[in-house]
Amino acid sequence: MQFYFHQAMHAARMYIAETSPTQIRGRLLSLKEFSIVFGMLLGYISGSIYVDLIGGWPLYACH
Repeated sequence: MQFYFHQAMHAARMYIAETSPTQIRGRLLSLKEFSIVFGMLLGYISGSIYVDLIGGWPLYACH
């Protein structure tokens, strides 16, 4: 699953680069990368909150 997601991210980058107007191409690519990193940050934050609520990472890994 992770392999296919990784491949889709490369395809999305190429699609944005090929189809977007030249004036906003860099902004669109930066926005895509920012969205990915921001989503990772939200995942880490919610994971750190959730793991404290249920009693540690072993229980979090089993859910």
